[in-house]
Parts: sequence; structure tokens; C-alpha cells
Amino acid sequence: MSIRLRLTLWHAGVVLVTVLVFSLLVYLFVRRNTEALTATRLDDAFSTVRTVIANSGGDVYDVAHLGHESFFLLTRGGKTAWRTKAWEAAGLQGASATGTSAWSSADGRRFALRAAPIAHGFELAVAVEVSDADAHLRGLAAVLLACLPGALILSVAGGWVLAGRALAPVDALTAKARAIGASNLSERLPVANPDDELGRLATVFNQTLARLETAFERLRRFTADASHELRTP
Repeated sequence: MSIRLRLTLWHAGVVLVTVLVFSLLVYLFVRRNTEALTATRLDDAFSTVRTVIANSGGDVYDVAHLGHESFFLLTRGGKTAWRTKAWEAAGLQGASATGTSAWSSADGRRFALRAAPIAHGFELAVAVEVSDADAHLRGLAAVLLACLPGALILSVAGGWVLAGRALAPVDALTAKARAIGASNLSERLPVANPDDELGRLATVFNQTLARLETAFERLRRFTADASHELRTP
């Protein structure tokens, strides 16, 4: 492989790994925040019902004021004391029986659950729907994955152009060096920047040319003197 192709592949590889790592960190960050928000919603829901039961002295009918839109279940002694219509409609009684922390209903809705004993001998189970959060995470993952091919194409194209521009002085030096022969040893390679790598290489090459020119000049003088001596002994 040419140096230009190798530089292009290295550039594409570095960019691709960088994009992958960045995408993974973004996804994990969003997922962690989403899970933290879900945990906060569960804490709030659990705390609300627990506080009502504690303040009512165990009167389950006080939780009716919380409405039936939230998802919670109260049991005591293994028997259902109260459950919301939303809990029953989502089929969450099966989840509470298994003690799982996540549940998918028959219609594909996703829930996070928490269950623990509370005051007056009750067992409280609450749930919050996380279908939208899961959908957002899947959408984010799809967008990040969809960006990878574009990033790869752009990195290859950009790497090819950058490598070409970086190696253009090398091509110029090569062409100039190829044009220098025994008849024009006085010419030198152009040195655009004597402090960079190519400038130092051109400087060393010019010094070599200078030594060759000196050697050729000495050889020419020696040949001329020898020819003169042979013609006039």
C-alpha cells in the first residue's frame, strides 16, 4: 500500500473509533439519566401512596383520592386491599406476583415497578410507564448507528485529501530530485521550511548534492590535468 492509502486508512480508523466511543458515551449518559428519572418517578409515586396510608391510619379508602390513572397495588396478608383501574387494565397483577422490577403488558407497554412493605401491615407495589423513554433510547441508538456510515465515508474522503496535501511536497521533491543529474549538480531541492521534517530531508539531500558536485569538480580537474600531461610529456 502507498503511504497515502495507509494514512487514509489510519485517519478513517481513528475517526471511526472516536465516533464509536463518543456515540457509546452519549448513549450511556442519556440512558443513565433516563434510568435516574424513572427511579425518581418511582420514588415519588411510592412515597405519595405510603404517606397517604400512614396518615390515614391504614384506611385504604383514602388512596381513592389519588385517582385511578396512577399504577399501584395495596395488599395485606396476601390479599388485595386496593388497586387502581390503570393497574388492572395494564395487567400488572401478574408482575406483582412475580416480583419483577420490569414488565411488558400484552399491548407492548413497558413498566418499571417497585414493591416494599409499608405501615399497618400493607405491601405496596407501584409502577410507572417507561414506554416513551425506551422508545427515545431506541431512537437515539438508531440515529447514532446511522451516523457511523456517514462518518466513515467523510473520514475516508477527508483522510485521502489531507494525505494528498501532506504528501504533495514529497512529490515535488521527488520530481526535482529526478531531474538532477551529473550535468546539473549545481541545482538544489527547494526548502520551504527548514525546520520541518521535509525541510530537514531536503537540506540533507542538498548537502549531499553539494559534496557530489565538489567531488565531480575535483574529478573533472584531475581528468583535465591528466589529459594535459599525457598530451605534453
